[in-house]
Amino acid sequence: MGAPLEQHDAAGDTPLLCGAAGGKASVVAALLAAGAKAGHVNSRGQDALGCAASGGHMQLLPLLLPVCASTIPEALIAALVAGHTEVALELVRLCKLPRSVDAHPSSDHTRVVEAIWRRGFEEGLAAQREAPQLSLIHISEPTRRTP
Repeated sequence: MGAPLEQHDAAGDTPLLCGAAGGKASVVAALLAAGAKAGHVNSRGQDALGCAASGGHMQLLPLLLPVCASTIPEALIAALVAGHTEVALELVRLCKLPRSVDAHPSSDHTRVVEAIWRRGFEEGLAAQREAPQLSLIHISEPTRRTP
């Protein structure tokens, strides 16, 4: 008989958050299967996805995205602040566009990320619609001048 799934330390970290912060995929998978709450937030304001993202643990994203989808913008910010650009880019690639910037209460930082995300998505769609009309432009390397 082990510790309760939702027992937390002084910082508010549960076993799931500790596993996510440590990049332990097998631990995270087992805890999720046992019913651990992925949405629990620690004293740093991070859930399991945020802990994984701030730790640079890209291998955990597919496990945590289905159960932490509503906190993707916060995780994206956590990854960027911690210097894990590749994790942030993977979050953008793997997740769906938020329905609306105003769909849920969030921090100002989160709202900015969502607005940027939406604009990029809309511009991408517009570029796809225009793509058949664009001609292919070949860009060659600049010629080198010899003295």
